[in-house]
Amino acid sequence: MSEKAIWSIREDVALLEGWGPVTHDPITGNEIRMQQMWKNIHAQFVEQIQGTFQIEQSLSSKYKHLHKELRSWQEALAKDEGIYLSGDNLANEQIQAPMWFNLENKKLFTRHEHRNIVKHTPKYKVLPSSPQVVLTETPLHESTTEESPSKMSLETPIKSFTQI
Repeated sequence: MSEKAIWSIREDVALLEGWGPVTHDPITGNEIRMQQMWKNIHAQFVEQIQGTFQIEQSLSSKYKHLHKELRSWQEALAKDEGIYLSGDNLANEQIQAPMWFNLENKKLFTRHEHRNIVKHTPKYKVLPSSPQVVLTETPLHESTTEESPSKMSLETPIKSFTQI
């Protein structure tokens, strides 16, 4: 029976800090072969963690595990973002997203430091689950009055209305 390697948070962070620049390199990011990608990530990892015994394959395995948790957290944040009601704020995210994560994974999310490293990469950005409402100046219907409120200038006096 093989013993499971214990990774420190520092090693996890070094792995993700190496993964981001290598996989999102504007020149080679999409064209790099998998084996070369992990060689490059390993090289950056070794620069940060001097004297490490981790090999490329263990970095790949560890990343798969981290990816699974980070994606699940991303999905929990997206669910939470999709149900904001009037008056909701960031405090709700801190309460509701952990609840969604816990329901799916049967454990607490503890990788916030990891999330902060990757949250701006395209793979881990949280996208709203519902379309955003955008207000425009295009009227929804034709107005029966001479001037519609959206076309009134600041100098135009507002007419008072009387009840009949």
